[in-house]
This record gives sequence, C-alpha cells and structure tokens, in this order.
Amino acid sequence: MNPETLKDGLASIQTFFDAEERKHPSFLLFDFEPTNFFRQSEEYCRKLLGEWDSNFKILDVGCGDGTDAITLAAKSNQVWGIDISQARLVRAQEKVRIMGLENRVHFDLMDANHLEFSDNYFDLIIGNSVLLFLDRERFSHECLRVLKPGGRALFSNESLANHPLLKLRRMLPSVRERERIADRLNLEKIIEIGKLFTIVNHREFYLTSVLLSPFLKRIGKYEIAEILLNSLNDLDDFLIRIFPMLRNYCWLSVIELEK
Repeated sequence: MNPETLKDGLASIQTFFDAEERKHPSFLLFDFEPTNFFRQSEEYCRKLLGEWDSNFKILDVGCGDGTDAITLAAKSNQVWGIDISQARLVRAQEKVRIMGLENRVHFDLMDANHLEFSDNYFDLIIGNSVLLFLDRERFSHECLRVLKPGGRALFSNESLANHPLLKLRRMLPSVRERERIADRLNLEKIIEIGKLFTIVNHREFYLTSVLLSPFLKRIGKYEIAEILLNSLNDLDDFLIRIFPMLRNYCWLSVIELEK
C-alpha cells in the first residue's frame, strides 16, 4: 500500500509512530534480567506460543522495527510484518537485508483494520500492544478471516484502562499525546473481541506490583529487586484468584484467540 492511500482517520496514529522511538516490551526479546518488570507476562506468552518453528505462515501486526518478525522467522517460517509507520518499516527492511532473510520476512505498510491477505492464510497472528490503536470489531473479523482453521492470534502487553495509578500517570503532559490516539481495554472489550472465536483465553497481570515499576531499574542490580517483584506478583495472583473482579484493575492482559 502506498502511504497516500492510508485512510485520513489513521493519520494521527501514523504521525505518532513515525516519531515514536520507544520499543514496546516484547516477549520475544527473551529478557530475563531482574530489571525487566514484564518478565512474568512475557514468560506466560512464550508458554502460550509453544512450538512455533513449524513451517508456519505468521503475521506480525504492528511490527515496528522488525525485531520480532525476524525472531518469528526462526529456521522455517514465513513472516509478514505490517505497520502503519513508514519510518519504522524502513528500519525493519534494513535489518532483514543485513540478516539475509528477504525470502522469508516481508514487510508492508498496511492498515490492520483492512488486511490485504487471502482468507485462511496464516497459522499464527502476533500483536504486541496493538489493540488499543485499532478498530477492534473490524480487526477481529479480519483476524478470523485470514487465520486458517485452528490458527491462533496472540496479543501480548495489551494495556488495560482502569488501574487507578496508571490513570493518574496518563494525565501527565508527556503521556497525553499517546492517550489521544489510544482506546484502552477492559474485560468487557476483551470478551467482545473474542466472541467470534472458538477459544478465547485471557490472563491479567500487574496489580499491586505496579508500585514497584518506577523503581525497579534503580534497585535492579540488587537481589532484593527480584525478591520484591516476585513477591508482589505472587500477591497479585492470590488477590486475583480470590477476587476475580480485580482483573479489570490490572495493568496488562495477554489475549489468546483460536479459530
């Protein structure tokens, strides 16, 4: 797709991500350092992913600089990475050229709400923190269409709306620009996304442990950082198990859909 053909309504999202340099946390980076606040959800995502180097056709939605798409290629897969940011795709294509993977990793500028692929094409769809920027009803129909029967979609690091501390943080001037283009999730919206699919699983993370997030890198070189984070994650799991309604006040959700 030519950049000029993108819908006008997506222009603000495209502009934001053309300028955004930050790399979203990704479970495919295999970051086991104590300073990685998201280790628990990332380990869960990798467990869900299972054995994926299996001659799969994989779609990476919101592929950014292509790091995840290259990892997903592994030894046998064909990967298509799509993004709304031309600037990011330029970096992704350069990485693939250097790696010599042009025959198995392909990138295209594309609106994920209108996937330009055939029906029943992909074995797996991966998205990292993308659902808050999409027309989710339209996108879920498109995922269902392009997935093969039995195919799965896995969305990691999907940010929820209702954690009180994060709601306060999102009022900061430095975060407001992102909030203008984001529509954050809650459990009701997750259920709506999954209603078309045969199997829907979602698990929520980081309730009390959010309190540690701003300080983790500062104390991460000490063993106490890992002890504190594991303890708070265990507390979160306990609270959510006893009071399931608290899932709606967690930071992140990991969502798995199966056709």
